[in-house]
Amino acid sequence: MTADYLNVRSSASASSTILGSLKEGTSVGVVGTSGNWLKIKYNNGYAYVSATYINKSGTTSSSSGGTSSSTGGSSTASSSGSSSSTQYTGVTTTAVHIRSQAKMGDNILATFGAGTTVTVVGGTADGWLKINYKNTYAYVYKDYVSGGTDTTTTTSGNSSSATSQYSISFGRALSEEQKVNSSSSLAYYLNPKNFAKGTMGYYQFLKLSSLANISESDATKILSGRGILSGHANDFLTAAMKTKVNEIYLMAHALLETGNGTSQLAKGVKYKGVTVYNFFGIGARRRQRRDQRCRIRLQPRLDIARGSYTGRRGWIAHYYIYNTAYHQDTLYKMRWNPVALVAGAAAHQYATDPGWAYKQTSMIQTMYQMLSHYTIVYDVPAYK
Repeated sequence: MTADYLNVRSSASASSTILGSLKEGTSVGVVGTSGNWLKIKYNNGYAYVSATYINKSGTTSSSSGGTSSSTGGSSTASSSGSSSSTQYTGVTTTAVHIRSQAKMGDNILATFGAGTTVTVVGGTADGWLKINYKNTYAYVYKDYVSGGTDTTTTTSGNSSSATSQYSISFGRALSEEQKVNSSSSLAYYLNPKNFAKGTMGYYQFLKLSSLANISESDATKILSGRGILSGHANDFLTAAMKTKVNEIYLMAHALLETGNGTSQLAKGVKYKGVTVYNFFGIGARRRQRRDQRCRIRLQPRLDIARGSYTGRRGWIAHYYIYNTAYHQDTLYKMRWNPVALVAGAAAHQYATDPGWAYKQTSMIQTMYQMLSHYTIVYDVPAYK
């Protein structure tokens, strides 16, 4: 995505789901405001864009109780400038009710178990925390949320970058890792400071829950000549939309695990009379009989070749990117899991190779450099 596109989001937060993008000069109908965000009419519903990128034209405003509405005109998307916002991530300490309003009563939306990660975006004077919940907001009482990861997000053009401050020192995080892995390269790959913005390694901080919003023609170009995966651009884009997982990551990970679409598992293997596929090396184990290996590796699977996926979100999305306890939505978090380190253990990590996240960035960088336009969101961890 070039600088003449603007992200449209599901809620008034730079970390919320990206629903699409608007080209510079597009007219939008503004129906309200929320801080530095504008609520607009979008696809028979409502969405949000940063007010920083909107030029008003022929608009009158009225306010009541801190909420503004817009009538009699439209606004135009602009892509210059930058904005920032602050939020933090906390963890529930016990089973707790999530409520639609900041008060006790019959307004319970859900019950979160102990250890659930919540993103706090605000609060009230009487102790309620406002959190992100299913593309909207909800409330939980502060006494049941501990710790916290302070997150500051800065947006400029097509790029958004968040810095998440974890309440653990780098030395302690390294010590926890050394309990389960004796590799001499742990300290290098664990330290986010070793990977500067603009370098290949920075792509391990790509937020995997954010869509790149690329075109089918760009996806086709990326997959051209990639074995069995060539010609399946639309299948990847469809899977990305269904699972809400970054489409560049899906393609890069699949290409890495299938030898650029040439492995037998990518082409399909007969197992008990059914042709099954595996594009992400899920459940891979060595020194097992071939039938056992196929059974473990191929279930569950994200079956891009047939444009479908197993489970509500897909295996990687469900167990890592949208995991309610850890939210491992970058390659770095999938490998190192800072939330688990804060809790005192090197746990729920996708790989044992210290360089696993970094080794995937070369292909991801190459893919982004091939795109005509895209959206990109980063989330960079920071230790005390």
